Amino acid sequence: MPVLLAVAATALWRARVAHVVRLLAAGPWTSITAATMATEVDGGPVSGWVVLPDGLRGRFHIEHCPPDVAAELLRRRRLWVAGEPRPGDVAVGLPEGDTVAVAWLAVKDRRATQPGHRRS
Repeated sequence: MPVLLAVAATALWRARVAHVVRLLAAGPWTSITAATMATEVDGGPVSGWVVLPDGLRGRFHIEHCPPDVAAELLRRRRLWVAGEPRPGDVAVGLPEGDTVAVAWLAVKDRRATQPGHRRS
């Protein structure tokens, strides 16, 4: 039974690592404007707002935010995303850093709710 638990734990760990590696392979780091109400840099959850390069606004959540990523958010109001920011899971970190986390982005196209806006 202990061997079965070890195999299951290893498979779960590999799946999580593979997910992060795929997110990191999305491309070079992209800096986006971000804000959070958090005041701590303790490695806990952090949520806030982002403005994407195309002007769309959205929200983000990082369940286990590394202290250096939280400090960048608080100090410079920047969030670094691997590749192009897109809705769903993205890798976040610092270009010169060695920590990474998975963030969830939700994007709302407010233009689509305005009268007269034509969807493409």
